[in-house]
Amino acid sequence: MAERSLIEPARIPPMNVHRVRGELPPEEAAGVYAREIQSVFALRSGELPRFDAIHCGIGADGHTASLFPGDPLVKDRSNLAAAVFVEKMAAPWRVTLLPGVLLAARSTVVYATGADKADAIDAAFREPFDPGRLPAQLLTQSPSAVAWFMDEASAARLP
Repeated sequence: MAERSLIEPARIPPMNVHRVRGELPPEEAAGVYAREIQSVFALRSGELPRFDAIHCGIGADGHTASLFPGDPLVKDRSNLAAAVFVEKMAAPWRVTLLPGVLLAARSTVVYATGADKADAIDAAFREPFDPGRLPAQLLTQSPSAVAWFMDEASAARLP
């Protein structure tokens, strides 16, 4: 879907697209993805990539990039990607980029729609910084440019 609706129309070169191999077991997919990113960016040990742009969403619980409230991965600033099991989700296994990568991006775009996101968005911007409780707060405190695109319903609680 992303390829048909975004990548192809934008004429993004295939060499600039790095797909998580969802057909693999999650831990393996995360490892393959991390190694691909290390190779493409020619990273040395301990280095993080600096993506030009990263696209994220926000969940009604304040999660972003498959980093969920209470998950210790929210504190990981040194690794690239990880497999995450989230029991409450219909598709419980996910592969996510980790906070160090998200925070190193030159720019981030956050897309949010729906009234179910209003409380999480309000909390992300106005409550004390605690990304362990509200991982989306990582994006409100990012040192890089972050653009939030929200519909009226999701932004309803913001001043």
